[in-house]
Amino acid sequence: MAKLRFISALVATSLISSGACSTSLGPTNPGKAESVTCISDRDGLLNMTLEQFDRTLGEGWRPIADKSGCKLIAADLISEYSSTRLGIENVHDRRSLAWHEGQLRAAAGQTDKALPLFALAHREKIDNNADVAWNLYVAATIAFLERDRDALDDAHRKLSALPEPDFWASAVERTVEKYGFTPVWPSNLNVVEAFQRCFEKTYEEAYSRCNQGLKPAQN
Repeated sequence: MAKLRFISALVATSLISSGACSTSLGPTNPGKAESVTCISDRDGLLNMTLEQFDRTLGEGWRPIADKSGCKLIAADLISEYSSTRLGIENVHDRRSLAWHEGQLRAAAGQTDKALPLFALAHREKIDNNADVAWNLYVAATIAFLERDRDALDDAHRKLSALPEPDFWASAVERTVEKYGFTPVWPSNLNVVEAFQRCFEKTYEEAYSRCNQGLKPAQN
């Protein structure tokens, strides 16, 4: 169960940054009237399965976020989906959605709203080093937004030294087969190093323009 949960989380948390989807994290500040233009079928989106809404390329909230001026509308949609479709018992799934909502809000400059969302994504139960790696990534992201260089460097040091879990090879194989890109270990190290390189930049600039991304799949 822990292995399958990790593979799902690996995909869900990598899609937005890997280049496997086209979502841009450019800052926006849409008005209420724009929600009609951004979302043509709100009911349809809210009735999607979680797999469709949050874990499938070209579906769910991602095409909304791709539209100019629609980042915060997409963030609001994620929040609405989480509150209306997921019960309090769906802790892991709610954390995943909170993370993606936080990414969009951070990219739009809503740091104060993004920080508590990122904090919600911290995993209390640690089954393996994949969970440890995730929590270090969360810590690094929060440190970057809070401009705490020492905490960011500490998270990077710990993440860099973390041994990969024994099921990593199978997780990579599944990801390549389904999505066509190869995640590398340690997970999200490329993002953390982008935060270091562009520490004085905005979240959007550091995350997107300074990020070296994931390795393309090799045949």
